[in-house]
Amino acid sequence: MKKITVTILVFCMIFLVSGQAWAIYTPPTSRNIPVTQVDIKAGEAFINNLKFDTSQISKNIIKIILPKTSSDYIVWGMQLTVDKNNIYLGGKDLPFPNFGGATITTNPSNPATTKTWYYIVFSNYNNARAIAEEYYEYSGGATVKYIPVQNRVMGSRRDDGSVVYDDGYGNDIDATNPLVEKISPFRDLSSGFWAFDVIKQLYSSGYIKGYPDGTFKPAGNITRAEFAVMLRNVVKDKYSTGATFKHDGLDIVSSGHWSAKAVNELFTYMPDKDITMIFGTLFDPDKIITREEVVAVLASTLANNENFVHGNTNASLNDINNSPFIDGIAFSVDNGLVVGYPDGTFKPQNNITRAEISAVMVKVLSKI
Repeated sequence: MKKITVTILVFCMIFLVSGQAWAIYTPPTSRNIPVTQVDIKAGEAFINNLKFDTSQISKNIIKIILPKTSSDYIVWGMQLTVDKNNIYLGGKDLPFPNFGGATITTNPSNPATTKTWYYIVFSNYNNARAIAEEYYEYSGGATVKYIPVQNRVMGSRRDDGSVVYDDGYGNDIDATNPLVEKISPFRDLSSGFWAFDVIKQLYSSGYIKGYPDGTFKPAGNITRAEFAVMLRNVVKDKYSTGATFKHDGLDIVSSGHWSAKAVNELFTYMPDKDITMIFGTLFDPDKIITREEVVAVLASTLANNENFVHGNTNASLNDINNSPFIDGIAFSVDNGLVVGYPDGTFKPQNNITRAEISAVMVKVLSKI
């Protein structure tokens, strides 16, 4: 029997299961086995008479009532669990008898934190040709909902924390597709978060990645290494002509650190004097970077790019006069890369979050 890669799916235009007829999805096959009109009618009859009983949902029970098929057809199903960001967490086969005609008891996952999908396949018993593959979703309440085929977008997480998408039938879907634009690639980032769009934009474009555990930690502070790698990714792609500096006598990054190659590539956009002024004689990659260090690096990296202005503004901020990086602050404020706080301060020595850095990077991309 055909198996598919089971990952996750997203729904919209959801319909109640009972009392409606569906246009069944007949998947393609590489074995050139045709689906007859008799097969299609049998599949439609099975799907139209399939029912979900939620009368015992208070006991965490959902029953699947399977219609009886003839011996020419066979049914198979799985129960999938996904988190609230639609990331696949696990699945198991459902104990369907080959020819249906039974009521199967299932226990959905906790709807407070997860969603449950039921994946059901109706096939020709004689040639193993899948005739219908349908999905249903339970996310709380008393209704199991149907997911139309046009909205079946699935994603799976790689070991490095990134997410890839497909349509559930082996066809890749780009992460910028409108159907997935509101899917969060990170389990700790919701679509309602203020920086969701900028983080998703950077992620979809390949400029950032999350952590292997599937998180992004948007409120977490960012290290010097993480910032350097992110900025290197942006300028290397959009401003390659700016990499003009060589540093034969400068060796401040440990060659054994994971970020060493990327940091040294970023340094080719910065003169020696700027690098040592900002970081001293030791880059210290795991140190949390400050707001003034961020803007100083931006000013140095983008100084020769014609799309950025170099005015003499004092940035209209009342706490920057004692900062050694006042020119970097002014440059970044003048170019709209950063802003101060409502009280008129910049707080140069404060740390900056990963979400805030993401917002800055999208502004850099819009101008570079």
